[in-house]
Amino acid sequence: TSHLFYADIQYLACRGVISGYPDNSFQPNSFTVRGQFAKIAVIGFGLASYTPTKPTFSDVAASSVFYPYVEVAYQVGAITGLSAAQCAVLGLVAPCYGPNVAISRVEAAVIVQRISNYPPFVPTGPSFSDVPAGAFGYAAVEALANRSIIAGAACGSSLCYRPNATIRRGELSKLVHLAINPPTVASHSLK
Repeated sequence: TSHLFYADIQYLACRGVISGYPDNSFQPNSFTVRGQFAKIAVIGFGLASYTPTKPTFSDVAASSVFYPYVEVAYQVGAITGLSAAQCAVLGLVAPCYGPNVAISRVEAAVIVQRISNYPPFVPTGPSFSDVPAGAFGYAAVEALANRSIIAGAACGSSLCYRPNATIRRGELSKLVHLAINPPTVASHSLK
């Protein structure tokens, strides 16, 4: 109960959005992959199911546990596939999604901002020194920061978001929980 993300994990677990491992652990410091995040986001935001006539992505077959969630997230415009070059690096045929690839903090922020329908927000200057104007996810990160759903950490004399760091399961739980139930004070932000 003293864990930093306890309330967020409990909130999502009690609603069937997340679950733990067979050994009854949650592993809040473990990384999250793109397929897991699609599932968590779709269930968390209660998106309606959608099944296309054929799979959208070459690496997410209809038999995949992530298939229905990836398809719903794609249908509502929350996710896109990887670039053809990224697919090639993974040895995959485009279009691919990379369901087993770790998801970054900025990718998670973009997906949550799109699903939650928070309008993009562009401040007079960047809130985070490592997410400059024009960077991938800039408007989404700023939209969530403006609503106190995410916050940065001290990086010397500036504030950083660590956009390219892989998001961990505990951080992801807080992000989704706060996006579903936006805080009223900034102290509840994702660190």
